[in-house]
Amino acid sequence: QRLVREVLSFSLLPQQVKHLQKEFGKLDVDGIGEVTFAALKCALKDRGLSEEDIGEIFDAMRLSKAESGIHWHEFIAAALSQCQIDRRNLALVFERADYEHKGYITFTNCTRLLGKDACVMEKMWGESKCAIDCERITYADCLKFVAPLAR
Repeated sequence: QRLVREVLSFSLLPQQVKHLQKEFGKLDVDGIGEVTFAALKCALKDRGLSEEDIGEIFDAMRLSKAESGIHWHEFIAAALSQCQIDRRNLALVFERADYEHKGYITFTNCTRLLGKDACVMEKMWGESKCAIDCERITYADCLKFVAPLAR
């Protein structure tokens, strides 16, 4: 699901993420386009979470542990359940990833689409592959991943 969420985060229209822009803006206290651990910790301190819990949340939202913060698309990917996702979003993303029109996407397709470093992509691909137990992800597989999110 992480891979599909990441890819979907790039397909959303402004009206689909309008409310998230406000929340991201509150957390991006430095105005640098990312949420730092300190900012997330400050925002969640009144929720009764330990620093360790907040660290786990922070790490789960970041795609690359080499990055110092949570970027906008990572924030959206983590908050997709708050967006109005529809099949149009998934169809757009799948069509873009399946640029050879084979009816499925591969590790290479996803790497090309997202431009992530190989280690990050291998982890995300491995999680997706384990969930469906194959080397290719079809449109039907993607629908299974986002069924809880789609309206």
